[in-house]
Amino acid sequence: MLALMLNLAMSLADCVPACPLSEGVEQIRLGVGTQKVLTLNSEWRGYTFTGDGIEVKAIGNNQLLLIGARSGVTELRLFLAGGEKRYSLWVRKLDPDSCGSFGPGPYVWMPCGGDFDVSFRNDRLVATGTYRDLDDWKKVHAFRVAYRGAAIPPPTAPLLARALSDANVALFRAGLEVRVRRLGKGVVLTPADPATLKKAEEVLAPHRQLLVDLFSLALTEPAE
Repeated sequence: MLALMLNLAMSLADCVPACPLSEGVEQIRLGVGTQKVLTLNSEWRGYTFTGDGIEVKAIGNNQLLLIGARSGVTELRLFLAGGEKRYSLWVRKLDPDSCGSFGPGPYVWMPCGGDFDVSFRNDRLVATGTYRDLDDWKKVHAFRVAYRGAAIPPPTAPLLARALSDANVALFRAGLEVRVRRLGKGVVLTPADPATLKKAEEVLAPHRQLLVDLFSLALTEPAE
């Protein structure tokens, strides 16, 4: 079937001589078992691909369904009414116990713990799952920092409350009558006694970045 479509495409008048190649090769990333609808800007006349990492199904005159079949790199060549387009498709297996990311070089696994999985949605890495504790949050947030643009679930109110509690316990153990609370996307110390503020800032230092990271993405208030 593919050979027939390819021969048909190459016999078209507007593809003789060889169709001009669009500038560059577009990269598409898929997880094994995930799908992507490829919408073209003109009617396709045929396609061919090398490798067995994907399955291709026609769903319209200008749309193809790409399915990640197995890990690997596949080169897809499309013959369009007005030219030719090439894609490099990276397909990788996604470990349900890890956050996975992709090349273009060797792909990298980043542990998430908990019940997290990573997939692609509209060419964007998306981590989904439920945080068990702050350690889960730290790992998933590290994944987001390492791969800018990755989407992760917002921290829950209990996580915010636990982070604030840990910070306040540290202040209490240091013998300081100071409390840290959320203020928007940041933190504030109360009461801000100048005599103890510097010491409180030092005690809070190991906790501050975690709190700011949590609050910057939080959609809820800390649980009381």
